[in-house]
Amino acid sequence: MITRQKLALLIVGDKEVTGVLEGTAKQPKDADKYASQGKRTFDADGSLSFGKAKSLRAMLKWLQKNGRICEMFATQEEEAAAAEADEAQLAEEEKKATEEEKRELKAKAALDFMTSNFAYDSSKSWADMDDDEF
Repeated sequence: MITRQKLALLIVGDKEVTGVLEGTAKQPKDADKYASQGKRTFDADGSLSFGKAKSLRAMLKWLQKNGRICEMFATQEEEAAAAEADEAQLAEEEKKATEEEKRELKAKAALDFMTSNFAYDSSKSWADMDDDEF
C-alpha cells in the first residue's frame, strides 16, 4: 500500500517480500539472484514465490541500507487476541456449515419421501394423515 505523497512516502508491507535482506552471506545473495532471474523468491517465512522482482528488491535493499525501514511487531497479547478471533470465526463457520448441512439433509429426506412410492389419495386431507406417513 502506498500513500499519496505530500511530505513523505509511506510504504506498508513485508520488507522481505523479495527474499531476506539480512542473514548469512549466502541468503541475501541467493535472494538477489532469484529476484533478478525471475525464477523464484523466498518470503520471510521461507515460502517460495515466483516472479521478477529485481527493481523492487533493489529499492528494498536501498531502504534497508539507509535505515529507512521502521519495523513494527505485534505484542504477544495482540497475537493471542488475533488467534482467538480466528478460532472464534472458524467455530462460527463450522456451526453455520453444520446447520446448513442439517437443513440440506432435511430437504433431501422430504424430497426422497415425496418422490418415493407415494400414492396421493385425494380423498384424504393432509391434516388427516399420520406422522408416520410422512
